[in-house]
Amino acid sequence: MALLDDVLFSLRITTTSNTKLNQEITRYINAARLDLIKTTNINDFNVEAADDLLKDAIILYCEYMYEREPSRKDSYKKCYDDLKTKLLLSGNYSSLGEINNA
Repeated sequence: MALLDDVLFSLRITTTSNTKLNQEITRYINAARLDLIKTTNINDFNVEAADDLLKDAIILYCEYMYEREPSRKDSYKKCYDDLKTKLLLSGNYSSLGEINNA
C-alpha cells in the first residue's frame, strides 16, 4: 500500500477519486518529509521506502494538518512533536542523535 493510501486510511477517507484532495494530502506528506529532514537532522529519505516510525510521523503530521477541531488538532501536533523528539535523539536517524548516544 502506498503511503498516500495509508494516510487516507488514517484520515478515514474512503474515496480516492477526488484529485484535489489527493493533491492536498500529497502536499502534507511532502511537507512532513521536509519538516522531519530540517528539524531533526534526518538525512534525506524516500517516503515510500521509509520505515514504520518515519511513516507514523508523516501520518501524524497529515492528521494534524487535516484536522479542523482544535483540541484534536493540538493532540495530533503534540504526538507529532513527541515523535520528532524521539527521532532527533535516535542515532538511527540523525547525526545529533549519534552524538547524544555516544
